[in-house]
Amino acid sequence: MSRYWYIVSMDTTVWEHATASSAQTDRRESRVVLRAAIVAGMVLVLIIGANQLGLTRPAIASTGTTVTAVDAEPSKASIYLDVRNRGILTERLDAIEIDYPGLTIRDARFIPQTLGAFDTGQVAIDVTIDCAARLPGGEPAWAQTATQTQEPAIRLATTRPWGAVGAPWGRVSDTLPGWDIGWSILNGASGACDPS
Repeated sequence: MSRYWYIVSMDTTVWEHATASSAQTDRRESRVVLRAAIVAGMVLVLIIGANQLGLTRPAIASTGTTVTAVDAEPSKASIYLDVRNRGILTERLDAIEIDYPGLTIRDARFIPQTLGAFDTGQVAIDVTIDCAARLPGGEPAWAQTATQTQEPAIRLATTRPWGAVGAPWGRVSDTLPGWDIGWSILNGASGACDPS
């Protein structure tokens, strides 16, 4: 059995043309992928920026100071929280809701009535407390240890002043973590059950 070897020669111009075409295709694909990544990154930055600047939700944050005034009337209190509008839009408080046993919010308002972009002020919350209320596990809801360990989230809704006339931003809401405003409300309200 004999072996035969065949040598095939290829014209170098064909090889060079194939290599050049492949490189052009790779560059085009790389540019498309790079452009898509840049657009996706810009969209992500816009979404995060819109969220942080209060375009899609209230940008109200607690600054950490809480003052409570317990009414002479039993089980009623007014809580004043220092807040800051971190957003670029003026906000007017529409509603605050908190789900905690025995707590009813009678009224809530900003002081001043509207908070402009990056302004500080207060949110005043008038509450009624049922001091006999219990947590789902049976513990007293308004014992000092209970209010210090619970972290109820609150729902905050605001209206932009021009929202009433059909502007695109209108009414927005957000659920804030309990360690912030919600925790401050509980600790302030607990004074109505334990004034000592």
